[in-house]
Amino acid sequence: MRTLSILFLSLITSFLLAQTTVEREADFTVRYDTPHVIFTPILPPLVQIAGAPATYYEY
Repeated sequence: MRTLSILFLSLITSFLLAQTTVEREADFTVRYDTPHVIFTPILPPLVQIAGAPATYYEY
């Protein structure tokens, strides 16, 4: 029984440690054009990674 509980705790610990990044939230603006509602994304600044191709947005 003790072995089972140790195994369970190690699995839970490894799962919790694997979540190191923060989820990004989607920011957007809302524009009301009668009779339509237009949602426009607010894009975060681009981050260039050394040695990678030039950054760009495409959607």
